[in-house]
Amino acid sequence: MMRRLAARLLRLAGPRLGAALAGASALLLLSTAAAGATPTPGGQLTVHLERGWNNVPYYGPPIEPEVALAQIEGKYTAVWHWDALEQRYQGYVPAERSSSDLRTMQPGHAYWIYTTEPAELTVGTPRPGLVPALVPGWNNLVYTGPPLPVDEALHPLAGRYAAVYGWDAAAQRFRAAAPAPACDLTALAPYGCYWLRFS
Repeated sequence: MMRRLAARLLRLAGPRLGAALAGASALLLLSTAAAGATPTPGGQLTVHLERGWNNVPYYGPPIEPEVALAQIEGKYTAVWHWDALEQRYQGYVPAERSSSDLRTMQPGHAYWIYTTEPAELTVGTPRPGLVPALVPGWNNLVYTGPPLPVDEALHPLAGRYAAVYGWDAAAQRFRAAAPAPACDLTALAPYGCYWLRFS
């Protein structure tokens, strides 16, 4: 079942992302799923989850997925994390715990969560400078900078990526930014998650 869920996640991305994941040119994928993330008065970050796939940040303690996501128990069916070092997904499926290989959710990492209904998820308190190091190949990262136009936010990576796409959780599709001819993604949002194929 976990392989079927991973295949479904890739199908949602469409042919352009599928080709890129198969080894095409460098591609950056911004997720706008966390664009609605709002810090609470205590500094905790709350993310609105749409029904379907959501790519969200996590800032809680290193802990098992079922504990980290206890507040949405019964409202999600799968959690996926991209292991950049191994260049593969690790998954957790509540109904198949024994075959799940995602054992711990780590602060500062991005996760794909499939929810069966809209929900609110408090994902912990962001800590400054908590950004995973880039490795050659694919990386699924949390953007922690201020709201900026895509080209400004990614200026330090100029020449190291080829395209930008944003995941629209409400519509369950990616939105395009440069260099696509029909751009409908213009800025990166704080605590939005994105894919980066680092060259």
